[in-house]
Amino acid sequence: MRRELLPGEKIGQVDLARRVGVSRSPLREALRTLESEGIVTYENNRGYVVARLDADDLAQVYRLREIIEAELLRSIQRPTAGQLAELDALNAEMVAAMAPATSRSCSGATGGSTSRSSISPR
Repeated sequence: MRRELLPGEKIGQVDLARRVGVSRSPLREALRTLESEGIVTYENNRGYVVARLDADDLAQVYRLREIIEAELLRSIQRPTAGQLAELDALNAEMVAAMAPATSRSCSGATGGSTSRSSISPR
Protein backbone atom coordinates (compact mmCIF):
# COMPACT_ATOMS: atom_id res chain seq x y z
CA MET A 1 0.00 0.00 0.00
CA ARG A 2 3.01 2.30 0.32
CA ARG A 3 3.00 4.94 -2.40
CA GLU A 4 4.92 8.16 -2.50
CA LEU A 5 3.25 11.31 -3.77
CA LEU A 6 5.28 13.72 -5.84
CA PRO A 7 5.46 17.45 -5.13
CA GLY A 8 2.45 19.17 -6.66
CA GLU A 9 0.47 15.92 -6.92
CA LYS A 10 -3.21 16.12 -6.01
CA ILE A 11 -4.29 14.10 -2.98
CA GLY A 12 -7.47 12.17 -3.78
CA GLN A 13 -9.34 12.20 -0.47
CA VAL A 14 -11.88 9.49 -1.29
CA ASP A 15 -9.23 7.03 -2.49
CA LEU A 16 -6.83 7.85 0.36
CA ALA A 17 -9.56 7.49 3.02
CA ARG A 18 -10.51 4.11 1.59
CA ARG A 19 -6.89 2.91 1.43
CA VAL A 20 -6.09 3.85 5.02
CA GLY A 21 -9.46 2.71 6.34
CA VAL A 22 -10.84 5.96 7.76
CA SER A 23 -13.74 8.20 6.89
CA ARG A 24 -13.16 11.50 5.13
CA SER A 25 -13.74 13.59 8.29
CA PRO A 26 -10.59 12.50 10.17
CA LEU A 27 -8.69 12.53 6.89
CA ARG A 28 -9.64 16.16 6.26
CA GLU A 29 -8.53 17.03 9.81
CA ALA A 30 -5.21 15.30 9.19
CA LEU A 31 -4.79 17.20 5.90
CA ARG A 32 -5.45 20.49 7.70
CA THR A 33 -2.77 19.59 10.23
CA LEU A 34 -0.34 18.71 7.44
CA GLU A 35 -1.20 22.02 5.77
CA SER A 36 -0.34 23.93 8.95
CA GLU A 37 3.01 22.11 8.99
CA GLY A 38 3.71 22.96 5.33
CA ILE A 39 3.60 19.35 4.10
CA VAL A 40 0.54 19.89 1.89
CA THR A 41 -1.15 22.98 0.50
CA TYR A 42 -4.75 23.68 -0.39
CA GLU A 43 -5.40 25.02 -3.89
CA ASN A 44 -8.77 26.40 -4.97
CA ASN A 45 -10.60 24.18 -7.48
CA ARG A 46 -7.99 21.48 -6.98
CA GLY A 47 -7.98 20.48 -3.32
CA TYR A 48 -5.00 19.38 -1.28
CA VAL A 49 -1.70 18.84 -3.06
CA VAL A 50 1.74 17.79 -1.88
CA ALA A 51 3.82 20.89 -1.14
CA ARG A 52 6.81 21.74 -3.27
CA LEU A 53 10.03 22.22 -1.32
CA ASP A 54 12.44 24.91 -2.37
CA ALA A 55 16.22 24.84 -1.97
CA ASP A 56 16.07 26.44 1.49
CA ASP A 57 13.55 23.85 2.70
CA LEU A 58 15.72 21.00 1.43
CA ALA A 59 18.83 22.50 3.01
CA GLN A 60 17.00 22.69 6.33
CA VAL A 61 15.84 19.06 6.05
CA TYR A 62 19.38 17.85 5.38
CA ARG A 63 20.84 20.01 8.17
CA LEU A 64 18.34 18.55 10.66
CA ARG A 65 19.13 15.07 9.42
CA GLU A 66 22.85 15.72 9.89
CA ILE A 67 22.28 16.90 13.49
CA ILE A 68 20.00 13.97 14.36
CA GLU A 69 22.31 11.35 12.85
CA ALA A 70 25.37 12.80 14.58
CA GLU A 71 23.56 12.77 17.93
CA LEU A 72 22.42 9.19 17.34
CA LEU A 73 25.97 8.06 16.60
CA ARG A 74 27.20 9.77 19.79
CA SER A 75 24.50 8.10 21.90
CA ILE A 76 24.95 4.45 20.87
CA GLN A 77 27.38 2.11 22.56
CA ARG A 78 30.04 0.12 20.77
CA PRO A 79 29.34 -3.62 20.66
CA THR A 80 31.11 -5.75 23.24
CA ALA A 81 33.59 -8.48 22.33
CA GLY A 82 30.88 -11.04 23.13
CA GLN A 83 28.38 -9.35 20.81
CA LEU A 84 30.96 -9.24 18.02
CA ALA A 85 31.75 -12.93 18.56
CA GLU A 86 28.02 -13.74 18.36
CA LEU A 87 27.72 -11.78 15.11
CA ASP A 88 30.75 -13.64 13.70
CA ALA A 89 29.12 -16.97 14.60
CA LEU A 90 25.79 -15.95 13.02
CA ASN A 91 27.62 -14.78 9.90
CA ALA A 92 29.41 -18.12 9.65
CA GLU A 93 26.07 -19.95 10.00
CA MET A 94 24.53 -17.90 7.20
CA VAL A 95 27.50 -18.49 4.91
CA ALA A 96 27.35 -22.22 5.63
CA ALA A 97 23.60 -22.31 4.97
CA MET A 98 24.11 -20.57 1.63
CA ALA A 99 27.12 -22.65 0.56
CA PRO A 100 25.25 -25.73 -0.76
CA ALA A 101 22.88 -23.65 -2.88
CA THR A 102 25.68 -21.43 -4.13
CA SER A 103 27.95 -24.40 -4.93
CA ARG A 104 25.20 -26.11 -6.94
CA SER A 105 24.38 -23.02 -8.98
CA CYS A 106 28.00 -22.03 -9.53
CA SER A 107 29.41 -25.51 -10.20
CA GLY A 108 27.04 -26.05 -13.09
CA ALA A 109 28.12 -22.81 -14.73
CA THR A 110 31.85 -23.16 -14.24
CA GLY A 111 32.26 -26.90 -13.90
CA GLY A 112 34.13 -26.53 -10.62
CA SER A 113 33.74 -25.43 -7.07
CA THR A 114 33.70 -21.88 -5.87
CA SER A 115 35.68 -20.28 -3.09
CA ARG A 116 33.79 -18.28 -0.49
CA SER A 117 34.91 -15.61 1.87
CA SER A 118 33.03 -14.52 4.94
CA ILE A 119 32.11 -10.88 5.46
CA SER A 120 33.45 -9.68 8.74
CA PRO A 121 31.29 -7.19 10.71
CA ARG A 122 34.41 -5.38 11.88
